[in-house]
Amino acid sequence: MKIKCKDVYVEVVNCTNEETGEVTACPRIVLIDDKGVSYQAVSLGIYSAIKKVIQVFGVPTWDNGVMLEVKQVSKGAKKMLTLNVVA
Repeated sequence: MKIKCKDVYVEVVNCTNEETGEVTACPRIVLIDDKGVSYQAVSLGIYSAIKKVIQVFGVPTWDNGVMLEVKQVSKGAKKMLTLNVVA
């Protein structure tokens, strides 16, 4: 999925591990495009990637938008979401 991101919203939500019942704080990230449509994910990978995007492009709101592509990558046996900047 690709999104021309103009703005970002991040909040902390509680996530419960279904196997152990343990509750942990997780980041919920909402990417808002140039038409007001949003993509949301509860993902440490997306959170980490968006911090790097902000380091490069500055703090949103981005007037021209930043084209981002959501990707799923494997890290050992685990899969996680991340973002790629698309030219």
